[in-house]
Amino acid sequence: MARFTARQLHVVEAAAVVVIALGVAVGPGLARAVGHVVTGGAPKLGVTRLAPTAREGIVASGTIAGKPWQIEVMRASSFAGTWQCAPAARFATYCQIGINRLWGKIPDGQPAMISAAGQTLLGRVRADVRRIRVRLSDNVIIDLHPVVAYGRHWVGLVFPTGASVSMVTAYAHGEAIAHNTPYIPVDGNYEFLSWLPPGVDGPAIETKPINPQIVPGDELSVGPWGNCVGWPDRFICWPLGVPYMSGSIYAFPHAPLTPRSVVMAVRPNIAYMQLRFSNGASRRIHVVYGAGVGFVAYKVRSKPLIVSWGLYSASGRKLFGGAGPPDSTVMGT
Repeated sequence: MARFTARQLHVVEAAAVVVIALGVAVGPGLARAVGHVVTGGAPKLGVTRLAPTAREGIVASGTIAGKPWQIEVMRASSFAGTWQCAPAARFATYCQIGINRLWGKIPDGQPAMISAAGQTLLGRVRADVRRIRVRLSDNVIIDLHPVVAYGRHWVGLVFPTGASVSMVTAYAHGEAIAHNTPYIPVDGNYEFLSWLPPGVDGPAIETKPINPQIVPGDELSVGPWGNCVGWPDRFICWPLGVPYMSGSIYAFPHAPLTPRSVVMAVRPNIAYMQLRFSNGASRRIHVVYGAGVGFVAYKVRSKPLIVSWGLYSASGRKLFGGAGPPDSTVMGT
């Protein structure tokens, strides 16, 4: 049973993604096909090079197995929030997407805002970005060139069923300036969270359980995107390098109901949480580490009561703590 009332939950800091200079390994290599028509794999995917200014909101078009696809950004208020893609007439896929999906200011330090769902990708890029290179899961590469519509610069792509987006790379002034590896949950709605500079891979991809006894099925997914925590199709994500956040991130059911299971984010220098109960017992819970942040899960029951809690370093030094259950205390950042 999922533990979120909303379809997806995101930490506010996700809007503040920046290009991060992490001294990690080497950048991703390029793959086997570059250009506007890709012949590798099946079915064949083609992308049309459109005029720099869009006609009637059409920002991307091409073919899949010889049948056309097209993406139209819609300005009308009746299309607010719309992401509608389906076969239509002669089209393999025809998409109508409300411009408000990517209308706001591109955050400082980001070359683009990218969104993808199912087999469709749409992006808004800075005016100086001349190309977005998309690498698909079969290592096919497509170059997308921005088209201006409604005073914004757009790129778009419809890709074949069975393929997914592995990475997007932004180019300006003739060279790569940043790349983004998405987190892809089981519902197929991508999360493009962290832009990394050339030559930086970011954290290795890893998935691990938070605490199977407390939150069975809830996982921590770490990778070049950052950290995503939760049920596989109900999750909270943090990009790499956001201002540190600590404290309870979700509970089921919500406080003050008991029994409730709580997942809490902690600083990376925390090794374990110690809970003390009204019956004199205590319990130590070890931290599960992500990229620059740790997580612990615990259960709050009506009996015995949690009378105090503490967060400790590996050397046993108490760094934070309080009375009552941890989710009754607001922690500082």
